[in-house]
Amino acid sequence: MSFWQLPIHPDDQHETAFCPGPGLGLFEFCRMPFGLCGGPSSFQRLMDTVLRGLSFAMVYLDDVLIFSKDHMSHREHLTEVLSRCKTAGLTLRGSKCQIGLLEVRYLGHVFSSKGMSVDPAKTAVITQWPPPTNLTEVRRFIGLASYYRRYVKDFVTIAKLLHQLTENKSTFNWDQQADEAFRTLKTALTTAPTLAAPVFHREFQLHTDASDVGLGAILEQDGHVISYASRLLRTAERNYSTIEKECLALMFGVKQFRHYLLGRHFLIWTDHCPLQWLSSQKMEGRLARWAIALQEFDFTIKYRKGLNNGNADALSRLNSVPLIAAVTAVDDLHLEEAATWRMEQAKDPVIADLIAMLKAVKPIRRWPPLYRRHKRELFVEDDILYWRPAVATATVADRTPVAPPSLRSLVLRVCHDVPTAGHMGFDRTLARVRRTAFWPGFQQDVRRYCESCSTCQMVKGESIHPPMQMIPIGRPWERIAVDILQLPPSKTGKIYVLTVQDYFTKWLVVRPILNQTAEVTVAALLQVFADFGPPQVLHS
Repeated sequence: MSFWQLPIHPDDQHETAFCPGPGLGLFEFCRMPFGLCGGPSSFQRLMDTVLRGLSFAMVYLDDVLIFSKDHMSHREHLTEVLSRCKTAGLTLRGSKCQIGLLEVRYLGHVFSSKGMSVDPAKTAVITQWPPPTNLTEVRRFIGLASYYRRYVKDFVTIAKLLHQLTENKSTFNWDQQADEAFRTLKTALTTAPTLAAPVFHREFQLHTDASDVGLGAILEQDGHVISYASRLLRTAERNYSTIEKECLALMFGVKQFRHYLLGRHFLIWTDHCPLQWLSSQKMEGRLARWAIALQEFDFTIKYRKGLNNGNADALSRLNSVPLIAAVTAVDDLHLEEAATWRMEQAKDPVIADLIAMLKAVKPIRRWPPLYRRHKRELFVEDDILYWRPAVATATVADRTPVAPPSLRSLVLRVCHDVPTAGHMGFDRTLARVRRTAFWPGFQQDVRRYCESCSTCQMVKGESIHPPMQMIPIGRPWERIAVDILQLPPSKTGKIYVLTVQDYFTKWLVVRPILNQTAEVTVAALLQVFADFGPPQVLHS
């Protein structure tokens, strides 16, 4: 595919006029050539429209990447993409198509079943890159290195000296420290690890840290790094207190990986102990604002000493499935110990009989009435009765132990009353219980427990849920909001401005207009659409 497949409107063909030589007259393009200012964006919009709604296809201009779990689904996905291209009148060159690959190079990255890594062709260029001799070459190297910053831990700390060189435009001083930073960054890029692909039904771990220089965040899953992120502290941020810097690093991490973390529970590891009580203690100033901003995420903060808060290799002990995922600050509960569950389940006659019958590997003719509907979801491992959901989701653990009556009140207290639980409402408490334990009818028990909590009744006011309608936002410029404001007269006599804002990116476009008539408003909107394309939905 290429730009030549996109026709140019007859009214706009004169904009492409050119003269190939003296006396040859003017020639106009009928189809979009290479070199036009709006060519790439127009072709990208075309491809986005053709492949809209396909979660298994990525497109950058004329490079389309189709990814599938197995051969059969790959054939179906390939058929769908080819069918849409045919319907849109687009042609493909067979010699440039690669089908059924187990490893593919795409936009400077290598994608495979192991994850994502840097293209060896790019690392070869970085290896042979000579030391810069002027500011232009420094900026060129930083630009290339920044494209692969997700592969490098503490990228901004390593590249700080190189960034400082570009701030001083008058002199270029390449000293030993700058050369050492240059070589360190080259080594980090040429030995970058393979980043794992995220598995969204498993729990994410976010590691955050702050220093006097910058902020760092690592997104991991089962001990495998998914992405690194870092940035330098701004001048005002360097004056923050220690807890403010650590909380700023936490905010930076959740914003950087928001598309991975929003809507699912995840763990936050920090080496700053006071952050554990961020949601349960009274905060003031910017800490209070950050605590409010973090309430849209479902997370648990865990503390680890700085010496132990290292790289992903230190997390290998987390690969086994925990017996309980809830976090508690009470040391004497022992809910995370397998012996506690084994002993308490053995004391309950119903659960003890179930364990004996399931271990016998014989068809159970008479199930206990309370557990009959869950018979396909129960299993025994290490003499402990577990419940596994029929369908794995991001809000339910892979398996949870079945809580006997003797432990149910303790589970409810851990998930609702302890300081790290924060006396949350029914929905969040229920989500914590689901990740902690299972028993028949636990949803009703959680609701009764939250409604009868004396602390909640004294502190929390009446919840009023006004009617609201969620607005789905899929991509940039899919849905825009339009309004007209009246301002003091300008030098040209215009007293109104038309504002157009994108719901997805919050990008704001302002156009001055003479009046609020429909003709003037439509003309201004058409100018905006000429720059950005027409949206699917317009709100006014």
